[in-house]
Amino acid sequence: MGLSDIERAALTGAGYPDGGGIAWRPLYTVADAAEVVGTRTRLYNELSAGRLSAVRVGRRTMVTGDSLRRWCETLEPVQFGKRRRARAAQHESATL
Repeated sequence: MGLSDIERAALTGAGYPDGGGIAWRPLYTVADAAEVVGTRTRLYNELSAGRLSAVRVGRRTMVTGDSLRRWCETLEPVQFGKRRRARAAQHESATL
C-alpha cells in the first residue's frame, strides 16, 4: 500500500521552503526523530513523559517538528573550556 500525496509531503517536507532534509519539517519519522534526540529509547521516554508529541499518519507514528523544536530549546547549553580553566586555576593554586 503506497503513501498518499499528503502523507508523502508530510514525510519529506515537500512544499515547504526548507524542502525537508535535515532542516525543520512538520513531521519526523521515528528513526529521524531518534537521531535528533540521541537514541530510540530516549525518544520513547520523552514521548511517554509528554515532552514530545506524536501523531499517526496512516499506520506510521510521526513525531511533530514543533515538539522537537521546543524540546531542543529546553536543553542546557554546553560551556566548553570552563572545566579546563578550573583545573588550571587549581593547579596554579596548588603550586603556589
